[in-house]
Amino acid sequence: MRKTKVPSLVTVAFFTMLTVIGWTVFGVIRILTTKSVPVNISTDILAPVNPTLDKNTVDKIQQTLYFDSNEK
Repeated sequence: MRKTKVPSLVTVAFFTMLTVIGWTVFGVIRILTTKSVPVNISTDILAPVNPTLDKNTVDKIQQTLYFDSNEK
């Protein structure tokens, strides 16, 4: 008896599905086995931002000179 050849699309779909399953399994294993490293963030960064506008700083910004790169 002669064996029928499997279409190439079926072969590609099989290997793609095998890759997706493997990728998912290894991803889950990596998530479960890695230990999280505690992150030390200074309290200055975690402090809330002051929402009031400092008018002195805005005035200083407006008084600065801007030089375009085309000017010489």
